[in-house]
Parts: sequence; structure tokens; C-alpha cells
Amino acid sequence: MLTVEKYGGSSVATLSKIKKIAQHLKKSVQSKNKIVVVLSAMGKTTNKLLSVAQKLSSTPQKREQDILLCTGEMVSISLLAIALNEIKVKAISLCGFQAGIKTTSNFGKAFVKEVNITKIKKLLTKFDVVIVAGFQGMDCHKNLTTLGRGGSDTTAALLAAKLKCPCNIFTDVNSIFMANPKTVKNVKPLKHVDIDSTLEIASLGAKVLDTRCLEIAKKFNVPIFLGKSLEEDKSKGSFVSMQKNFEEPKVLAICEKEDLSFFEIKNLKNLDKIFESLEKENQNVLGFQFLNNKICFAIAKNDAKKVEKTLKNTFKILNLKVYENFCMISVVGFGFSSHPQISKNMLKKLFENNIFLQAVDVSETKISMLLKQSLRQKTMQILAQHFGVINEKN
Repeated sequence: MLTVEKYGGSSVATLSKIKKIAQHLKKSVQSKNKIVVVLSAMGKTTNKLLSVAQKLSSTPQKREQDILLCTGEMVSISLLAIALNEIKVKAISLCGFQAGIKTTSNFGKAFVKEVNITKIKKLLTKFDVVIVAGFQGMDCHKNLTTLGRGGSDTTAALLAAKLKCPCNIFTDVNSIFMANPKTVKNVKPLKHVDIDSTLEIASLGAKVLDTRCLEIAKKFNVPIFLGKSLEEDKSKGSFVSMQKNFEEPKVLAICEKEDLSFFEIKNLKNLDKIFESLEKENQNVLGFQFLNNKICFAIAKNDAKKVEKTLKNTFKILNLKVYENFCMISVVGFGFSSHPQISKNMLKKLFENNIFLQAVDVSETKISMLLKQSLRQKTMQILAQHFGVINEKN
């Protein structure tokens, strides 16, 4: 049986952990399995490399930065290959471009154009484990590129799609949870969740799976399992399926995005140019609203100054206000538009507890609320109790 297995940075953070993964893979190989392993860089290596670059330049060239960051995954794949061969498991490591991953030239967040698995398939006839560097590829000019944060998940899903096999994502948590366990204690895990809901959960703040990975899984019908590294009991993980049940409304998760800036623009005629400016900065816009000739949206706080400068340079006269210290909390599930009492009862509960919202957006699959960062913890606890996502047994 062939599978793709991805291990995150925390799973390969030390030599001891790499050795344990090697032993785990050996057991799987002894059961007549062939494995394509995708690895992230060890621990916080990517952040450390970025920090080193920024000591030399506050704005390092993106091409050179991508070359630097690619070295992180190269270290981890070669070390795992060495560890496997030492215990008599035939293994070979490949950089992203050697694995046939061809990308655009958007350095820092390249998009995959093609995956040629000819070499991987040939190597699987000679080796039991083929190890691929996640997060990276090569453009048409033979430049090394990176796929952006969460790019190793994307690499794994792409390879599983092309190889037509399941994809196992291993990390430092053992499930997709109904809320952030760091915010809500004793939160319930999601054992089985549909792909559309998982995409919604990931896009609204849950950091367990990358959205691009899930988009690929949906497009190519790739089964995904998420679990904790080296955990033998798969009942403790989460299975992402392609099926969805719309028979009755249901809350699946409560997600949070912290540290947002809220933009308000009045009396603007050139709406299309706003989108052009945001696209140039490669920005993800949250909670976008256009009403009474006023545009409101939120973006990550770290990008706020750059976006504000871009907008003011694009428009010489711009009635723009930027408010700091906001967050977005979203309830994810289905049946919200067709069952308005869900939103009504939730908002009533929040108002009773003096939680006042800047904006609310309701669709069939989510209820998103923009509010002050200082109210985040209290709001999450109220919603967790209200929607019953806490495991009362613990």
C-alpha cells in the first residue's frame, strides 16, 4: 500500500524525534508499505532563518530569501534519509524541484503549476521511502521558490493527488478540535468532518491544516487523516471526508483570528482600485463590507501599516480610518441562513454579557463577528458554553 505522510516542524525538531520517526516508518515498511514522506524544517528553523536575513536587511530580496528558507527542509529530509538507511530501510531524499514540483515566480508564496511524479514513481521501485522537502519548488527560470506558510501540507496533498493515495498529516496535536484548545479547555475533538467545513475552519483561524492543502484534497478527492506524530491509535485523530449532511443545522467549530486592524474608507468611487492595491500586497481581506458608499474590512495587524501606505499612495485624497486591536471569531457549521434563530439566540447571549460587535456576517456555513481583541477570551468561553463544544466528562 502506498501513502503520503507529512511531518511538521515540531515532529522533526530534534535528532531524537527524527530517529523515532525513522523507527515508526520502518514498522510500516515491514508491513509491505511504500511511503512518500513530506517534511517541514526542524522546529523553528524557518523563523530563525528569517530573523537572520532581517539582521542584514529590513527588506531582503524575496528571491534570495526563498533560497535561504529552502535550506531548512533540505536539512530535515537529508537527516531522516540518513537515519532510515542506518536502520536498513532503503530511503532517498529529494528537494522540491527534484520531486517535479514546478511553480510560479511569486517568491514567498508561489503557486504550483505542475507536479511531475515520474521520478518519484521510478524511485519507489528501488526505495521503500522517498522523502520530499515540503514548502518548496522551482519556477520556469530554475529559481528556487517557497509556497508560503503551511506549504508542506500543500506539497503533501499535491503528491497524494498525483499518486492517487491517502494523505496523512502528522503534527503536535491529535485532532481537529471544535475550538482552540489553548483558549477553551476540555474542548471536544472532531473525529469526522467534511472537507468544506474543514476548509471553512482553516480559513477562519484554525491553524491545524493549510487551506491550499484542503482545496487540493477537495479538487482531487484525496482522503486526509490528521493525527499526532507517532500515535498508533488512529481513533484519536480526525478524518476529513468528502460527504456532508445538511439534514439539520449543526455547529462544528468556533474559530478565532487575532491581532487584526479594521479599515474604514468613506466616499470612495474607485472600488476596483482598492482590490487592485490589496492584490498587489497579496493581502487576505476579512469581513469585507460595502454599504452606503463606505468600505470596511479587516487584515492582519502586521500588514496594516504597509496596506495603509499603499492605499494612501494610490489615492491622493482618501477618507481612511484604521482601528487597531480587533479580532474575528467565527462559528462554523451549516444551516445558519435557513435557521436564523441560531444567530438570534447567539447574539442575545453575547449582548446579555456586554459583548458588543463591530460587524456580523451570516452565511449558510458560518457566522463571523468582528470585535475588540480585549473581548476575545470572554467571547470564546461564552460561545463554547452556548454551543456545547466543551467535553463535560473532563
